[in-house]
Amino acid sequence: MLDIQVAINSPVEDIFNFKCINAHDQNLEIRLRNDGNKVLTIVSYCDLAGDSGTLRVNYLYPQGPQKIIPGDTVAFYCFMDENRFKEFREIILYDSNGRKYTKSLS
Repeated sequence: MLDIQVAINSPVEDIFNFKCINAHDQNLEIRLRNDGNKVLTIVSYCDLAGDSGTLRVNYLYPQGPQKIIPGDTVAFYCFMDENRFKEFREIILYDSNGRKYTKSLS
C-alpha cells in the first residue's frame, strides 16, 4: 500500500534555497509513504489525469527510482503551473514493476 500526499505551492523551494540545493521553482510536492510490508521502488515520473487528457510529468526531482522501505516516506518535487494543476483530477505513480498507484486530487 502506498499513501500518496500531494501539495501544490509547497514551501519546498525556500527549503531547497536555504540548503543551497540547486532546485529552483519546485512548488509541487509528492510525498509517498510505504504502508505495506515490502520494499517499493517508485520511478521518477507520474501522470496527471483530467477531463482534457493525461500529462506525463517526467521531470520529478530527485531523478531516478526511489526505494521506500515499509514505514518510510520519500518525496518527489517539480514545478507545476497552479492553474494547469487545477485541471487534473488524479495523479498516477508507478513502481519499477509497472504497477500503478492512483490518488484523487479532489
